[in-house]
Amino acid sequence: MPEEILSYITSANLCIHVSEDAGDDEYLLKSAMAKVPLIANKQGLGGKLFVDGESACLCEPGDVKCIADGINKFLNENQTPMHFGINAFEATLDRVEQNYDAYLEAYALSIERCVLTPS
Repeated sequence: MPEEILSYITSANLCIHVSEDAGDDEYLLKSAMAKVPLIANKQGLGGKLFVDGESACLCEPGDVKCIADGINKFLNENQTPMHFGINAFEATLDRVEQNYDAYLEAYALSIERCVLTPS
C-alpha cells in the first residue's frame, strides 16, 4: 500500500469500503487499525469481522440507502464515529492475524480447503 494512501486513511472521517474484491480488504483493515469509522460490505470481510451497529455500518452490496444512512449517522452524531472506530480497532486486533501477509496466506489456505475438500 502506498504511503500516501495510509496518510489519507488516518486523516479520514469515514471509510466506505463496499468493494467485493478481496484484494481491497487491506484498506478496510488499515482503516479499522486507524480507528476510522467504517461502512462496509456485509458480504465481504467487514461482515465477518465487524458487528453491524456496533463496530461498523454493514450494508448489502448495492444498498445505496444503507450507505447514505451510514454516512449521515457518522457525520451528524458526535460520539458515534469515535465509538465505532474504537470497536472496529478492537475487533480487528482480536480477530485478525497482525501480520497481513500471514493473514492472506491463512485465508488462501482456508479457501483451498473449501474448494479441494469433497462434500
